[in-house]
Amino acid sequence: MISCSPISSPGQAAKYYERDDYYARSEVVSEWYGRGAQPLGLSGAVDHNDFAAVLEGRLSTGDVLGRINAEGQVEHKCGYDVTFSAPKSISLAALAGGDQRLIEAHTESVKTTLDWLEQEAAVTRVKIHGQTYQEHTGNFTVAMFRHETSRAQDPQLHTHAIIANATLRADGQWRSIEGREVLRLQKEATRFYQNELAVRAQALGYEVALDRQKGRMELAAVPQEIRDAFSNRSAAIEDRLAALGKTRETASAREREQACLLTRDAKIQADPAQLRQEWQSRAEALGFDPQRAVSESRERVAVLARQPVSDRQAVVDQALKSAVDHLAERSASFRAADLHQAMNVQFFGEFPRSEIDQAVDRFRSQGELIDKPVATLWNSHQREAGFTTPQGQEIERQMLAAADRGRGAFQEGIAGPDQARAAIALAESTIPWNDQQRQAAEGILTSKDRFVVVQGIAGSAKTTTVLRTVSRMAELNGYEVRGLAPSAAASHVLEDGAHVKSQTVHSFLGQLRQAQAQGQ
Repeated sequence: MISCSPISSPGQAAKYYERDDYYARSEVVSEWYGRGAQPLGLSGAVDHNDFAAVLEGRLSTGDVLGRINAEGQVEHKCGYDVTFSAPKSISLAALAGGDQRLIEAHTESVKTTLDWLEQEAAVTRVKIHGQTYQEHTGNFTVAMFRHETSRAQDPQLHTHAIIANATLRADGQWRSIEGREVLRLQKEATRFYQNELAVRAQALGYEVALDRQKGRMELAAVPQEIRDAFSNRSAAIEDRLAALGKTRETASAREREQACLLTRDAKIQADPAQLRQEWQSRAEALGFDPQRAVSESRERVAVLARQPVSDRQAVVDQALKSAVDHLAERSASFRAADLHQAMNVQFFGEFPRSEIDQAVDRFRSQGELIDKPVATLWNSHQREAGFTTPQGQEIERQMLAAADRGRGAFQEGIAGPDQARAAIALAESTIPWNDQQRQAAEGILTSKDRFVVVQGIAGSAKTTTVLRTVSRMAELNGYEVRGLAPSAAASHVLEDGAHVKSQTVHSFLGQLRQAQAQGQ
């Protein structure tokens, strides 16, 4: 699981880790990570003074981040604590069973997920000609602290990845990050981390139990009752949520965070070697030998090494083709990140990020994937890595040709200029409009072309202003208006917002084919 919470006040995180002695305790391993760390000269173990300075927005480059308040003081949000908690079965085998390989697998899975988060969520604001946009920077500065116990003194392998509120823009300036992207991707990051961990655990000889729907994994060798017996901290949180009539699945992120804080005991320092011996004894008393589970995994690796090697490349290529086909059915082009996400959902626990990247490179060299930068949804001034397919290119050529043939296809538009402006003025009497909405509505109503395309970001009220006005005017002038959308949810939004009878494109084409078959 991954939890994510903002670090609000300067010095809060530094004091927290200092209080819990994260810098001196031998079992805590710290490390600077992220593409933003190198330009700041940060590497190796985390130093307390460097950590505090970065969180306060005081960078080694001389930059000071934040804003000056009315009292002349600098206000700066520190960053975000993204905590990667290994599944309980991993913690038991790694810590009670002494399998150092699993600890390394956890760390590598954390780093791979942070690499992905940098690509997806490292975002800052930039002002262009007086308008504010968001820029993907692709770099975070992260202080990683690995720990091995819960506050209830149960084995709990986890890593605090403290993402500092600083990122380097393309123009060479350091700026604060747009942290909402980090919070938004918490669920996807959890799935990404657990996928990487599942793949690595299998490579170490463990059989894994996968919950593909939820994107979670556990070692099959560790029974549920054993995992529960070593989950006192988790049980306390769930009891707190139950008192509110909630579960982890139904509670909001805020409610889960509150339950965590309200049930949190002070950390107790204990000798790591003594704790591990206690965990081993407790597990054996419950009928489970964690060291035996580790030795069996090693035996299984040796057996697998003697077996014929399957054509792994063919397997991953077939999986990638399935993911590409899935995306290409819905869009002529798609982001590279969407392709990785589709692989993670369809083939959870089967392929690591590295194998997928290699398969993507093979598809590109063979011409099955064609590089095509895709405009981001939030910033029309920026594009990110994406792909199309030969079939997608052909569809686009057909669409462009159809658009060309449709230019000036009609002698008049849905409405004349005066009638269009009157319809817009009437709509504005109840809902505020902006210039872009007026231009879009008037352009559609007066166009003589067969096809008219309008592009707008989510939340720009295209449906409730532009499309509702166009459909109302079209119906008044004798047109039958039908709404088509790529999904059932989108068709409901279109129908409710534009007041137009709507359905999915798939169902419409099905009805059309049925009518053609019947000769209608």
